[in-house]
Amino acid sequence: MAEQSHGRAGGNSERPSDLKRMTPRMAMDRYLDRREAADSTSEATVSTYRRRLGTFVEWCENRGLMNVNDVDGRVLDDYWQYRRESLNDVSMKNEFGTLKKLFEYAVAIEAAEPDIPEKIALLKPTLSKTQRSNDEKIEAEQATAILDWQTKFHYASRDHVMFALLWHTGCRTGGLRALDLGDVHVDEQFVEFRHRPAEETPLKNEFDGERDVALSDDIARIVGDYIEENRKKVVDDYGREPLVTTERGRAAGNTIQRRTYALTQPCTVRECPHDRDPDDCEFRVHGRESKCPSSLSPHRIRTGAISYMRECGMSISAVSDRVDATPETIRTHYDRSDPRRTMESRREEVSKLD
Repeated sequence: MAEQSHGRAGGNSERPSDLKRMTPRMAMDRYLDRREAADSTSEATVSTYRRRLGTFVEWCENRGLMNVNDVDGRVLDDYWQYRRESLNDVSMKNEFGTLKKLFEYAVAIEAAEPDIPEKIALLKPTLSKTQRSNDEKIEAEQATAILDWQTKFHYASRDHVMFALLWHTGCRTGGLRALDLGDVHVDEQFVEFRHRPAEETPLKNEFDGERDVALSDDIARIVGDYIEENRKKVVDDYGREPLVTTERGRAAGNTIQRRTYALTQPCTVRECPHDRDPDDCEFRVHGRESKCPSSLSPHRIRTGAISYMRECGMSISAVSDRVDATPETIRTHYDRSDPRRTMESRREEVSKLD
């Protein structure tokens, strides 16, 4: 659908207003500056907001709409039509939710009409329960196959340890990269997740996300052997000894993400389901791993891990403590366990009722 021009683009002097003149880009920058200054807003969140709002700002600039005051219901509907061509309902809801936050800020600094946030809210799609939760996850069978393959061919490698901890603990990427050698207790078989924002290793839920997580015999052994044999003997910019390393120090979040995409490509452990030759497949090239239709992000490993924990009979509260997520969040966004498997795992507990 072609973009429609709007009569008020470029400014409108016909409507009297006491609002402060401000370009969309200036409003975005000021709003994100405020978010960055807030202790509760992570860098990843600010980056996501900048991407979403940047699309709106560029759209306004291309139309010659250079004053936030001139955004009204018609402009918003035009933008909705434009974005609808390339986004699904979930992405539309997220993008317009962020746009609403921007205009709530603009209203607060007297740069936008007070009713604009409400108009944006009316344009946000209403999602079904299924749409609110993305069901995609790694299956336990695939995770086990990847671990078996790593054990056989790349035992105690960095990839082996990264995947093993993501799957076994259900941790986030940020939690994994935050681990130091001092947080890993191989003999006692547990790891400590600690929030250290001043040294660039924050946890998503900050100090509330700090926890000790138990490791199985096998996982503890893999981690211990990695530390002894394959870990790069480096420190990060703060003199700390990270667990997951590169030649230059602590592994970045995108390094962990890229390697997870590569490890979950089906052809790693079996034949390619897309009839491609792994030797010349474009998705096997560095930087292109995520383009494989079947590769999975660390978030999908987390979803699969949480579902598997539930299928194994772990209570919601136990899983909540282990993975740093509220029970309600687990129920809504993560628990994709098979109801029959979960029921069977509880039979021993039911027998206690006799």
